[in-house]
Amino acid sequence: MDAAMAGLIGAGMGSFITFFGQWLQQKSRSRHDQMRMAVELGMRDQETAKELARIGSKTTMIPPLAAYVIYHVRVLDHIKQRAVSRRDIEKISNEFEDILSGFKR
Repeated sequence: MDAAMAGLIGAGMGSFITFFGQWLQQKSRSRHDQMRMAVELGMRDQETAKELARIGSKTTMIPPLAAYVIYHVRVLDHIKQRAVSRRDIEKISNEFEDILSGFKR
């Protein structure tokens, strides 16, 4: 009886550890994918800003890629957590303006 109980406990612990490991790996993978998406979106935004600066006649400061990536990370975090409201977008846009003003100094 003791060997059977030990076997059951061992199997239960093994199952739990396997499940927890897979959950942790999935969570890490999800965050990695989200960061990759934020970088890709940030690169596109920066390229658009560069193109618009080339078209315009006056000199324009192009923020570094990090500014765009931070913006998209925040947007994706909001989307992941809940439905995004107009108020959320305004808040994120204001944060982005604050980030950009830091680079203009």
